Amino acid sequence: SYVVPMSGLVVFKAKTDKFDAQRGRKFAQIRAVLGSDASPVQLCSLGQGTWLDVTVGSTTLTCDFSATDPKVSVAPGRRRLVAVPFAGQGTDISARVDTSTPLSVPDATNFTATFDSERWDTDNIHDGINPSRLTVPVTGKYLIYAWVVWAGDPNGTRSAEIFLDGGGTEIASESVPAATTPSTGTHLNVSTHYALAAGEFVTLVLGQHSGAALNAAQVEFGMVKLP
Repeated sequence: SYVVPMSGLVVFKAKTDKFDAQRGRKFAQIRAVLGSDASPVQLCSLGQGTWLDVTVGSTTLTCDFSATDPKVSVAPGRRRLVAVPFAGQGTDISARVDTSTPLSVPDATNFTATFDSERWDTDNIHDGINPSRLTVPVTGKYLIYAWVVWAGDPNGTRSAEIFLDGGGTEIASESVPAATTPSTGTHLNVSTHYALAAGEFVTLVLGQHSGAALNAAQVEFGMVKLP
């Protein structure tokens, strides 16, 4: 029996050996607990061989019973764990979206950006039904960021705000004066590190005070789950 901590994950295992006199071979029985929620991991022996069943949360990885040992005629003697991908288990959970055409942002108005193009999306974080949203697939801490390039105009200010669930909860904002050289446009970056629950979503709200409608020539919005 032993305990191995790995970045907050604790694995406990207890191993028992059993000799089957009839078959002249030894079987192992291992019982384990994986994670702080005590989700069970069992390696069992029923006199027919040894195999592994793993339950993580509500998902169970079952045995691949097609993998048999031809030397054992009574029952399969070898098992393989069926591969099941788990979101958040060492996988990339992220998305970065953008706009294929400039967004016309009205003067002195909170304008929620919508996105019709994806640079990548690993977990259906962005979808066409709600094109302004990035929706959290797995509870955790996320880096959320946006990059906006405004059309050249020397007047007023430019802003970008990240809101939670499209409501009044602002979790990050940035405001800058317009570039003094209009031909270069105004570049704006905003980012935050925030704890989010599965199903929550974030939106990007743009604002400008140039005295007239102004194009956000390029708008990119993204999020990535952190370890």
